[in-house]
Amino acid sequence: MAVIPEPEPGTRSVLHYTGEGTVMMRGEGQTTLVCGKCAAPLAVGVQVTALQSLVITCKNCGSYNETLA
Repeated sequence: MAVIPEPEPGTRSVLHYTGEGTVMMRGEGQTTLVCGKCAAPLAVGVQVTALQSLVITCKNCGSYNETLA
């Protein structure tokens, strides 16, 4: 995933995960999304088309990761 600067408030949908580990969602798809800075897994078994134009904050390093548009 591409690491981007923190978005201005109200300009993007930003997902912040507070649970255990770094994986915020799991599915039955074929794709694993990893942090562009530290390579921590953020989403496992997802369909990329379901996660368009989102920003995911990495719980491990705090980076803002942009999903594909």
